[in-house]
Amino acid sequence: ETVLTPLRSYKGKDPVVNLSILFHSLPPTEIEKICSRLKLDNDLRDTLLFVSKNHEKLHTLLGMKQRESMDIIEHKKWDALFNVFMSNMKTGKMDSDKWEQLVYKIEELKKKFSGENSIANIKKLVDGEWIMKLLNLKPGPQVGKIINDTLSWIINNDIDIKDTKKIEDHIKHA
Repeated sequence: ETVLTPLRSYKGKDPVVNLSILFHSLPPTEIEKICSRLKLDNDLRDTLLFVSKNHEKLHTLLGMKQRESMDIIEHKKWDALFNVFMSNMKTGKMDSDKWEQLVYKIEELKKKFSGENSIANIKKLVDGEWIMKLLNLKPGPQVGKIINDTLSWIINNDIDIKDTKKIEDHIKHA
């Protein structure tokens, strides 16, 4: 098996995905050097780095908390990462049952966090203004930490975002 095996299994024509497949196993520092040497644009560099940093995480997605999974799935470079992962899986690196479970979990999470319950809507709800007013705080790192902890709590525990009383109670007692 060569580095080209996953590339051969990708049937798409997207050059960004093709490059991502070729470079996904390289450490981010090497990718940075290659991008600089080839004068690749920042968007392509960002895609290659995202894929490099996250392709192994997809192997553990089934055991991840929902917040961590959604941080990856909701990322703007998700499609490239998923195509790279799929091309690797077609080379037999994961049994088909686990692959089906993984795809099912991804689809379920996408469905669960869509529409009213989208991550974007959850993030709009839990903003710094609300936290500072609720806890009588001034802007600073503590506010950011509370926002992050609250977002994780909501996403990981399937809290209904309409239940602002429950969320306020959590914030006050966190």
